Amino acid sequence: MKVIIVGSGMAGLTAAVELQRLGHDVVVLDKGRIPGGRMSTRDMGGVRFDHGAQHFSVRTDAFAERVAEWRATGIVGVWYEGRSVTRPDHATEPRHVGTGGMRVIPVHIAEALDVRQSIAVSQFGFTDGEVTVDATASSSGNDHGLEIQGDAIILTPPVPQTVALLERSGVALPDDVAARLASITYDASLTVMASLDGPSGLPDGHRAIPEGPVAWIADNQHKGVSPNPS
Repeated sequence: MKVIIVGSGMAGLTAAVELQRLGHDVVVLDKGRIPGGRMSTRDMGGVRFDHGAQHFSVRTDAFAERVAEWRATGIVGVWYEGRSVTRPDHATEPRHVGTGGMRVIPVHIAEALDVRQSIAVSQFGFTDGEVTVDATASSSGNDHGLEIQGDAIILTPPVPQTVALLERSGVALPDDVAARLASITYDASLTVMASLDGPSGLPDGHRAIPEGPVAWIADNQHKGVSPNPS
């Protein structure tokens, strides 16, 4: 079976790994230039920032096995150990990060997959049990349309983007599924990336703030992401 996956974030890449392991032919499409989704790292003016997911914890045996593999290859390390502000019921646990930035992890996963970046999916349809995806590929400032065919499709973008794609494709969802998707809301947030003129002075390189307009401050140099304070 050929499966088309929309989105090269951790959900899409994980699905692709598992399906490929089971012997399926998998292609991953994403409108961004680099795999990762929220696992995002950016370089600017001699400093580097993780400006999406800041770290991750390990809370299942299956994930622990995968993280052990990543640590053995050197793409993941432990930044610090602490309790969760959002989940105080969890005990103190290691906070893992990508070596040199969180983006390193999805880029590593994508190396073993057929991942095609800079491809924006506009709609898809089903004919005789096959799915055809209409998309636009961007390269060097030029756009061109293309069609990709498969046997099944998996959508992993954020819910509003997924719902919009389903509507453009004329896919009618069951009422209960549509209601569940409509009930999901997102809180807007801003990320400030600042190059510092000296050490941040943050204890343990981070500060989680449970109340007020600022939720989180991270020292990317302390984390091992940036060569200079940021």
